[in-house]
Amino acid sequence: MRRPRILFACQGNPDLVPGGTEMLAHDLCRAVRDAGYADTLFLGCVTRLHRAFRPESRLQTINAAASDMLLWVGGYDPFAMAQTDLEGFVRTMREVLTATRPDIVHFHHLSLIGLEAFFVVRRLLPRRASSSRCTTTRTFASTTDC
Repeated sequence: MRRPRILFACQGNPDLVPGGTEMLAHDLCRAVRDAGYADTLFLGCVTRLHRAFRPESRLQTINAAASDMLLWVGGYDPFAMAQTDLEGFVRTMREVLTATRPDIVHFHHLSLIGLEAFFVVRRLLPRRASSSRCTTTRTFASTTDC
């Protein structure tokens, strides 16, 4: 029986942005893989604040680990939690999802990824009898009264 494949998608990569969400998501990805529970892939988002834009590829590598990728999301509207370059985003997500065919996509915060990612995953990875799809979200953002 083959191990499930899990794609961990996060707002950043801890090598570029050492935030709590990034570190927790990356550590979880590695722990699941190292324990032998699943084959995992980590997809962290980047903008021009992290790296220069390379129009030839919205997918980039971050280190020698083949299981870590960066997704260029230079067109993100934080107020709408939406991609402004939807065509490029969908095309790149299609490449990732087609190449990896994850059984589970685990989103860690929707910042930089956008709400469209749910619909892209649902559209490109339809349910099959032999596999299940689920999407999990988590956010540490809190609101306070001033």
